[in-house]
Amino acid sequence: MSKTIQVETKDWVGLSAAATRKKVFELYKSTYSKNSSVQNKQKGITIKFDRTGAEKTAYGSRIYPKKAAIVTKLISILKEMTFSSFGNKKQADSSDVLGYLNFQCKVIIDKKRESVKVAIRVKNDGTFHYSIDVNLIKKPS
Repeated sequence: MSKTIQVETKDWVGLSAAATRKKVFELYKSTYSKNSSVQNKQKGITIKFDRTGAEKTAYGSRIYPKKAAIVTKLISILKEMTFSSFGNKKQADSSDVLGYLNFQCKVIIDKKRESVKVAIRVKNDGTFHYSIDVNLIKKPS
């Protein structure tokens, strides 16, 4: 049974998008230093943190409190997540990217259980790099 991961958005609610992006970028850089990594329990792969991951997380797509809050628990999420699919390389990716491993992890966000989706960049040197959380916004029913 996997560990229960919980996060709160209270520190992120009310911040402007620009302030949230800056805070997420700084938190990522200070918490997940250039040479740090974590091993995923299910696949046994070592996932590295890098500046590209920081930039994609903070500036690569829409920012919102749930996304910002999970940055505080990335180590736990990356350890516990389970593999869901392989994604092809995008046209904008550099030539050293082969594709993406897509994962999911159940996280309790503000006391509600949600599925966090994470993409891991697979590089041609055999390394794996945190890329970005994919989809935390629930679509209206």
